Order: sequence, then structure tokens, then C-alpha cells
Amino acid sequence: MIESTRNYFDTLTRRSGEGWNRFWFTPSGAMSLAVLRILTGLMALWLHLTLLPDLVTYFGPEGMLPVETIRQLSSDPQSSTPRYVFSYLTLCRTSDDLQAAHAIGAVVLVMFTVGLFSRLTSLLALVVVLATIHRGVVLTAEVEPILTMVMCYLCLGPTGAHLSVDRWLVRRKLLKEKNEDHAAATRPEEGPAPTMSAQVATRLIQVHLAAIYAVMVLSKLANEAWWDGEAVYWLTHTSPSALIDLTWLYAYPKTIDAWTHAIVLFELSFGLFVWIPLARPLMLSVAVVMWLSLALLTGLVPFCLMMLVANLAFVSPQAMQAAVAMVLRRGPASAMAESRA
Repeated sequence: MIESTRNYFDTLTRRSGEGWNRFWFTPSGAMSLAVLRILTGLMALWLHLTLLPDLVTYFGPEGMLPVETIRQLSSDPQSSTPRYVFSYLTLCRTSDDLQAAHAIGAVVLVMFTVGLFSRLTSLLALVVVLATIHRGVVLTAEVEPILTMVMCYLCLGPTGAHLSVDRWLVRRKLLKEKNEDHAAATRPEEGPAPTMSAQVATRLIQVHLAAIYAVMVLSKLANEAWWDGEAVYWLTHTSPSALIDLTWLYAYPKTIDAWTHAIVLFELSFGLFVWIPLARPLMLSVAVVMWLSLALLTGLVPFCLMMLVANLAFVSPQAMQAAVAMVLRRGPASAMAESRA
């Protein structure tokens, strides 16, 4: 009995460790991370540029949001010591300094999006976004937490391995070497090899996103309107930024009730079933419909689009490679050949 028990726990420990290592540390391709880099960079750049018309009004020397006020708002009200929140925008003393810093930040975000010096610019882009959030904490909305979460984990992976200026420069260098070395010209071009860092970055986004879905559904279950099926009705009446007028849905209470419970059911099931390979395409397809409908319902277009972008972390590199090839009007055979390379 003792020997059987010890063997059982030895087997349990070994297989648990093997599963843990396989989940986190199996080398993976980086195509999904590259697509996330582009879409996340575009979202960050758009949010960055929307501040430009009111940049001096908010953050200028005589602006509406003085540095000391922001520090007090960011601090614990139970503590008498203001909490220091880093932002290079606090160093800007004049309007010209502020605009110059904002312009440099935009350049960094463009470099990150196109994948130029991606290892460095992925980190600098995160600094730019966090600096803006910390300087104008009262201006943030639902999209910023999702955006910074994805950008943080992208810093850990080889986001410039595909669809980037970095990759173009590497291929250009290899082509030059082949032209100079006739023996090398006969060898097939080797693509970026799967890496452990790509797997770790992808898994962190996936786990964090599943946790976000769990928090969303728990917050809804604490609200009586989601239990009663009336939440969608209240959203149609209290969302001033809604893209279309859906108040007429009040005449169809069963539709409102079904839509409300469908949202809860989706958020409850996504974090569970998205880990099952067979159910994953279904969950991602439903996510597209759900988030686009929520964008129409609430008008929170950046947030809904960013959630869709984050969901792409669950698309395998091979599937993303084929999708990118289709978008670029390339044959699927060549796409899979490059993926294998």
C-alpha cells in the first residue's frame, strides 16, 4: 500500500510537471504575436493621437490636470504621503516641451507597429502608453487596461520575427550574402525558428485574458439587472455613445432577455471552453459576433475592438500564418512552406 501510494504521487508529480512545462515552455512560432503587435500598435497610436488637440489644455503649464492633482488622485486616500506615479510628461515645463514629447511618443509607437528595432521599441511603446495613462488617469477608459496588458506581454516575445521591418532587414541581409556566396544561394531560406519566449508571451496573454473574462462575468452576476434579463435594456437607455438607437427593443422583452443572458453565458463559457482545441474556433467566432454587437450597443468601440485583438492570442501561429497569407493574396502552400521553414 505504501509503495503504491508513493508511485501514485511520483507519477502525479512527474506528469503534472511535464504538462506544466509543455503548456508554458514548448517552443512556438511568433506569427500570432506579430499580428498582435501590429493591431495593438495601431490602437495605441490612435489613442495617442486623439490626445493631440487637447494636449496642452489638459497637461500644459496652466492645464486642467496639474501634476499635483493627478498625484493626489492616484494616491491612497488613507495615506498622507502622495504616491509617485512615473510619467515623463511630468518633466515637460512648457507647451513646446509637451508637444515635442508627444511627437516623440508617436514616433516610438509607429516604430513599434511596423516592427523596427522591435525588442527595444516594444518596451519604449509600453512606457509611452503608461506615461500618458499615469499623467491623465482621469481620462482613461475601459480600453487602456486591455491595451497595456497585451503590450506588457508583447515585450517578452519576438514580436518582430514576422511582418516587420526587422524581418525585412534580416531577409535583405541574407539575400545579399547569397548573392556573394554561390554555395549559399542553393540552400533554402530559413525562417524564424520557434522560440520559448514566444510561447511564454502568448500563454501569459491567454491566461490573463481568461482571468479578465472571469472578472467581467463575476461583476455581472453581482448586478441584479443581469439576473433579471434587463441589462441590455438599461444599456440601450444609458449609453450616450451608442452607435445606433436600440431603444425600440423595449417592445420585445424576450429579445432583451435573451441578449442579456447570452452575454453572461458567453463570458462565463469563454474562459473555460477556449482552452479546448475543438471548441476554440467556435468560441472565437462567437466572440466576434458578441463584441461587435456590444460595440453597437454601448458605443465602446475601442474597448470592444481591443478585446477582439486580445482574443487573437488564442489563434495558433500556423492558422495565423495561413490567414495572413490569404490576406496578402498568397497561396496557402507557400504560407505553410514558410511556416515550416
